[in-house]
Amino acid sequence: MAVALKLLKQLRAPHTTSTILHRNLSPRLSGIHSATRLFSDAPPLTEPLPAPPPLNPRSPSPSSLNQYELAKFAAVAETWWDSEGPFKPLHMLNPTRLAFIRSTLCRHFGRDPLSPKPFEGLKFIDVGCGGGILSEPLARMGATVTGVDAVEKNINIARVHADLDPVTSRIDYQCTTAEKLVEEQKNFDAVFALEVIEHVADPTEFCKSLSALTIPGGATVVSTINRSMRAYATAIVAAEYILRWLPKGTHQWSSFLTPEELALILELASISVQEMAGIEYNPLTGRWSLSDDPYELGPALEPHCASAHVPPPGNLRGPLTIVDERTGKRYQVQVSEEGTVKATDLKKITTGKNDKGLKVYDPGYLNTAPVRSSICYIDGDEGILRYRGYPIEELAESSTFLEVAYLLMYGNLPSESQYADWEFAVSQHSAVPQGILDIIQAIPHDAHPMGVLVSAMSALSVFHPDANPALRGQEIYKSKQVRDKQIARILGKAPTIAAAAYLRLAGRPAVLPANNLSYSENFLYMLDSLGNRSYKPNPRLARVLDVLFILHAEHEMNCSTAAARHLASSGVDVYTALAGATGALYGPLHGGANEAVLKMLNEIGTVENIPNFIEGVKNRKRKMSGFGHRVYKNYDPRAKVIRKLAEEVFSIVGRDPLIEVAVALEKAALSDEYFVKRKLYPNVDFYSGLIYRAMGFPTEFFPVLFAIPRMAGWLAHWRESLDDPDTKIMRPQQVYTGNWLRHYIPPRERIVTSDADKLSQVSVSNASRRRLAGSGV
Repeated sequence: MAVALKLLKQLRAPHTTSTILHRNLSPRLSGIHSATRLFSDAPPLTEPLPAPPPLNPRSPSPSSLNQYELAKFAAVAETWWDSEGPFKPLHMLNPTRLAFIRSTLCRHFGRDPLSPKPFEGLKFIDVGCGGGILSEPLARMGATVTGVDAVEKNINIARVHADLDPVTSRIDYQCTTAEKLVEEQKNFDAVFALEVIEHVADPTEFCKSLSALTIPGGATVVSTINRSMRAYATAIVAAEYILRWLPKGTHQWSSFLTPEELALILELASISVQEMAGIEYNPLTGRWSLSDDPYELGPALEPHCASAHVPPPGNLRGPLTIVDERTGKRYQVQVSEEGTVKATDLKKITTGKNDKGLKVYDPGYLNTAPVRSSICYIDGDEGILRYRGYPIEELAESSTFLEVAYLLMYGNLPSESQYADWEFAVSQHSAVPQGILDIIQAIPHDAHPMGVLVSAMSALSVFHPDANPALRGQEIYKSKQVRDKQIARILGKAPTIAAAAYLRLAGRPAVLPANNLSYSENFLYMLDSLGNRSYKPNPRLARVLDVLFILHAEHEMNCSTAAARHLASSGVDVYTALAGATGALYGPLHGGANEAVLKMLNEIGTVENIPNFIEGVKNRKRKMSGFGHRVYKNYDPRAKVIRKLAEEVFSIVGRDPLIEVAVALEKAALSDEYFVKRKLYPNVDFYSGLIYRAMGFPTEFFPVLFAIPRMAGWLAHWRESLDDPDTKIMRPQQVYTGNWLRHYIPPRERIVTSDADKLSQVSVSNASRRRLAGSGV
């Protein structure tokens, strides 16, 4: 290593010509292939390290045991499976770590990463297994797993927990060391030592033992969370024995060593540079994410939006000349800067006296823009979604739902003081009038929760007559103070009403909100606390829900948003307008699409059934839900984020078996020309239903989880419409296709034809038949 640091000084000044960017490193060390992941958050070294001794994997030393570290782990052994305890960082890291292991080792061993048991037939050993939080997932992936640890308490805890599941109960746990297993000449296809190397007495000797346990052509996986200068040095020493090393993340390698320089150093040590994969920790979100994985479609929470290169369309203003071939007349209409023409300009295109002018026939409003808006921008061809100019990926990574709601409402992200005032205002209006709760309790317990939400939102209008233009006059919403109060009221009360609707399904009373929690935490608190005021939801699940709220907060002029603006144009109060929007979202073609995805995945059942299902879709015998979108002709940017969130949820509440079907179906579809040609990509509904189901929500509650955050988007459009000078009461035209003129005929003279439409036979219940069978009816 001293030689390496000297070489580093020589490399600092000259140019580096290597073009690798965060790739994996493959060594040629004694024919032993190993796979290691190292990252660190420690400061850079201030002095050179001594050179490690020559590699001799067959002469391990027991000096790798560190008695102080063994005693430390023995003291906390009972907390291994407490995700909020001392091992919380490992639990947080586990989903990403397992995704990396699955994809990397499947590539190494030539296995299918989409298989539910890709490592079947392989022998793995987890050295320093602790309570088994890595051993158990490896066993579920099909491997024959041995778990070893020098702390007997750890092994006892691991055995007890493993026995809870028949699959993991087959893990062979032993209280021993890697050195002893080398003496016994044990060998394994893959050797794991994750977050162990920084706790041993002699990292070099420990690495020799790991190498000796690995069969030729096998893999050694080493990772470390470095929190000290010594641990950082450990990582550098371990780099002498690795296949994969991670120079990206929270560690400070880049402060004195670039990936290019590292590549040159390792090449001089006869280590050929093949590829370098990365993992990084985001302190803002508290999440780990892969930065480069060939089996991923790209980072879920990218620090910079990939669509930033797409330039704005520019000024499209100019005249448009139209030649009417029916009459030979020429007309000129103006094209706006945004590339639109006024529909009323087309009325002057007429063929004569009885022609009322040209109309645009546009069922479903496929190419009609009834408003001009600065709230949300979508480019379906490029897969772009932006709120007020901010890419959805950046907001999902770094923001909160309430911050995004403020952005949608007022056009800019709030300052610290603005956000504090905003959060306080919303929380102060989170309580719901008792009359609303009484209405919810009076509704049948098996009523659809969206029906409950629609009814409650409409009823709020009655409970807030001070904000009703029908009672206070059309000028009332010209007051910014009145508007803002309704915005805070609705955002505050929406989750409270939704929680009451959810609890009504279970026959439980509503729970009062807790103003000391975040927006998403408060919602989960009302669902799960059972009135216990000291209860606090899992912060990681709350963060997942917050990100989902961000993704669903706004989506331009969709069906429900158009309904909100349509109703608001009449001057009706905001509660009635949003009740109508909620009703539009109630529709299965709008807010209920993720429910259809779950039904489809259940029908498919297993990965093996996917080819037949795909053929059925191509032959128009089956319908594929969750693919394709009215707007997006590219990968829905929200779906990329949600796909990663699924793993976060599964790491906490357990893995949904349907996720394997979903991932395999996505891969099969995106590699099939039929779907690629038609630009059918996964949309936001494809994975969101799996997340909601894993979190324990019934399928009928999914649209409610959609409606809560979408209130922010609807309110932003309502507010914008009040200030838009072009706002008029919406009164679309129609194309009349009925009879031109008929005259009234008395009933006895009318002739009924067999093909005439008529009332169908209305079904009669057995109770009605019983009543009709009596006399005096």
